[in-house]
Amino acid sequence: MDSVTDFSVKYDSIYLEKDVFTKAGAKGRLKSDAFWTGDSAHDRSDRVIYNEDTGYLYYDPDGTGSASQKAIAKLSKHLSITEKDFFIV
Repeated sequence: MDSVTDFSVKYDSIYLEKDVFTKAGAKGRLKSDAFWTGDSAHDRSDRVIYNEDTGYLYYDPDGTGSASQKAIAKLSKHLSITEKDFFIV
């Protein structure tokens, strides 16, 4: 798992490889319904989850389905991060 201590929502972006994050969506900017802020996915469309209380960033291949979410990075806590900060490449 990666740790990013100086991520800036103003200047930085996170790029997710389509070959690794196969269920994250089509190449390009992450869709708004694929991002969620909380401790776990809240519906089946959530793929990238940011827990603002811990700073952990998770990938969940099926949202609220049977597959478990996996921590992929540790960011700073309480970032104003949104789907606009993520790109599928």
